Amino acid sequence: MIAEDAPRSPLGVAAGRRAVRSRRDANEKPPWKGIASLDGSVEQPFVRPVHFGATLLPFRLLAPHLGVIPWDGSRLLEGRDERIEAYPGLASWWRSAEALWESHRSDDRLSLVGRVDYRHGLSQQFPTPQHRVLYTASGQYLAAARIDDPDAIIEHKLYWAAANSVDEARFLVGVLNCAALTALVAPMQSRGEHNPRDFDKQIWRLPIPLYDAQDERHRQLVQLAAKAEGIAAETDVSAHRTFQAQRRLIREELESQGVSQAVDALVADLLTP
Repeated sequence: MIAEDAPRSPLGVAAGRRAVRSRRDANEKPPWKGIASLDGSVEQPFVRPVHFGATLLPFRLLAPHLGVIPWDGSRLLEGRDERIEAYPGLASWWRSAEALWESHRSDDRLSLVGRVDYRHGLSQQFPTPQHRVLYTASGQYLAAARIDDPDAIIEHKLYWAAANSVDEARFLVGVLNCAALTALVAPMQSRGEHNPRDFDKQIWRLPIPLYDAQDERHRQLVQLAAKAEGIAAETDVSAHRTFQAQRRLIREELESQGVSQAVDALVADLLTP
């Protein structure tokens, strides 16, 4: 359940809780478009940052959205689960959301938790790896960034992979953001009306080597990725409303500083049999 911070009431929020409200989207469709937003206060541990495709730029993550995630450290809780009673704020919010879901869903095969955890896409994120690499599921250009926030959840429009260290994560991010890799994976992608569309897991069919700290080329790529992260972080993308334009701006800045060309040369060499 995606939420956002709600305005505080004059009485405040119970200790250890966070005021939340359903996040609305201009692209909502009936019947969800006509349903009133949910308001409530949920225990802080169940309000987690959530990253979407729109929060992922090359070598950089934007501020995440918030989500009410009913994970208690062992399993996802449903409204009928007796363990949810220990968390009154979560219980109230989740049962209200379940009631709306059950009244308006198109079929009764999936509960709300079943929909949120479709094909175990949510529960498989726990326990959260210390270092992760995120990349876009589809598009004309692949974008990737690393994350080390253990509380963050990854939405289904992004793919993620665990890394053993910051250096390994940077190595992978450097490979995945490379134009040479995008060109190599393009023939494997399904296609939209005009352009390649889905990356999915096709990229792992390419001969991407395992990170080797003893390999000078690997160390150079790690250093370039760290430099690219700094450039991406300093690039002001606030004037652009769409994530596509923001991604393009960062790519242009990396190219203008010669980082993209250096990364492409290294990755092309690494991927050449």
